[in-house]
Parts: sequence; structure tokens; C-alpha cells
Amino acid sequence: EKSIWLEYAPPESADLAHPANYSLAIADSAAYGSRWVIALDDRLRHGLTKKDSRALKVWEDITRSLCFFSDKEGWSSFQPLGFLAVISDFCGDNEFLSTEILNLLARRHVQYRTIARAEASSAPLGNLRAILWVDGAAPSSEVRARLLAFAREGGLLIAPTNWGPTDVTPTAGGLLDRYEVRALGKGRIAVPKDGFKDPYDVAVDTHLLLSRRNDWVRVFNVTAANAYCSADPQGRKRLVQVLNYASSGSAELVSVWVRTAQRTARFWNLGAKEGVALRGVPAPGGVEFQLPSISAYAALEFEMQGRR
Repeated sequence: EKSIWLEYAPPESADLAHPANYSLAIADSAAYGSRWVIALDDRLRHGLTKKDSRALKVWEDITRSLCFFSDKEGWSSFQPLGFLAVISDFCGDNEFLSTEILNLLARRHVQYRTIARAEASSAPLGNLRAILWVDGAAPSSEVRARLLAFAREGGLLIAPTNWGPTDVTPTAGGLLDRYEVRALGKGRIAVPKDGFKDPYDVAVDTHLLLSRRNDWVRVFNVTAANAYCSADPQGRKRLVQVLNYASSGSAELVSVWVRTAQRTARFWNLGAKEGVALRGVPAPGGVEFQLPSISAYAALEFEMQGRR
């Protein structure tokens, strides 16, 4: 519910022949609901005072990107989609591990919600299929009972140490070389044999335990990209935003698999005044869309029909 402004400067190596990717900086902030405090490099500022054509072109790209997200102000109210919740206090001794796990889950296109540890006793758990408890300290008795009830009803609970019941049945398969996975009611509890040490391993193992059957989006044929899925509070619209971090320019032949039954979406390229209707093809578990050429950012907007 807060407005977040991000401050970071362009690289010192930026010049008019090789300008910083200002449009990506704007899109990377806006896609997740924050805003970037515009910071221009010295050469660009000097070029603008001289009305250099290259500098003016960069400024035009900046204003076009800003206007694009200003026109999509409603998107900032969309809520993240995901079957996974990550719970931590995200500070102190837990800050590095918890925040780096979030970074690495995003790089794997795992969609998640964050829950502050102080709110774990009351935060809604509806539609979740897995909960990752990051902090080494065990939850309070109230939160512990709630999380164990979540597992008993069919959820997956992942924690660095075993603070669940000890008289539960081990299950077969699933990372048994690194995890002890035990059945609890209709669900499972997964605890690493050596605790949480490397955030990369935690992110990878969480994805494997959750399984790709619970993916919301998959992106193909681009070397460095993130994807973020969200929905409006009323559930009438869904949004899949794709950020292309590759430095090689526009990405061609990018395809996106989306967990949906909707075969049509409105495609938005960064800076476009109008979206373009795009039709996908059915693929196992969802629909796959072949995207037009994208530079730093693109989005698929869905008008939802029914429950999927």
C-alpha cells in the first residue's frame, strides 16, 4: 500500500553512442509497482543542452516509456499471482538469505507472494499450494499451528529446521538426497538435512519441490528475462509482464507459455499507444503465445472468462 521510489544511477560507461538502457530502468521499476527517480548520465545531459540528435532520441524514449506506464496506472493495483508464499522478517540476520531467495526465485520465473513474519498469523493463504518459511527461528505456537494445518489440508511446507510433528510418515521420492520429506495429512513437510545455506540451492529446490506443474509462466528463446504475473483485485484481468535484460538489443522469436485457458490476449510493447490482439495455441496445461519482437519490455493482458 506504500509508494516505493528507487534511486540508482546509470553506468559511468554510458555515452551517446552507447546510452544506458533508460527504458529498461523505467520498466523494471514500474512492472513491480514502484517508480524510478530519473537520473541521466553526464554525457546525455550535455547532449540535451546541445540538442544533439542522439541525446534527443534517448530523451524521447524515456518520455515514451514514462507515458506508457502512466497510461497503465491501473496495473499498479494488480496483485501478484503465485502458488508459493515466502515468509520471513526480511531483516537482520535473515535479510541476505531471504531477499536473495526472492531474487533467485524470480529468475526462475517462480511466481510468489511475500508474507511478513509479523503478519503470518492473519495473512490470507487461499490458493496457495506451498509455503517457504525462510527464517531459522521457529514460528510462534499460533503461526506453527496455522502452517501445520495448511500442510494437513494438502499444502507443501518447506522450512530450514523441523519444528513440525516428529511422528509423521516419510514419503518416497523428491530430493531425498538433500531433504527429508514427510507426509502430514493430505500434504507434505520438507526439511533440508543441512539447513538453508546457499540461497541458490534453496530457490532451485523450492521450485523442484513445488514442481513445474505449478508454474504460472514460462519464457522461451531469450537469454536473460524475468516474468511477473498479476491480477486485478476483482479477478477480471490478468497481466503477464516480460522484462528483457539482454544487452544484445531486441529479442526475436520469444514465446511465452501462460497458465490459462484464454487463447487471446492483448499484446503491449513498451511505448505502444494501442495493444495488439494476439492469439495463442493450446499447450499442455495452458496456452503458448509467440511474441512479436520485443526490446526491453512487453506485456500480455488477459480479459478473464470463467475461473481460469
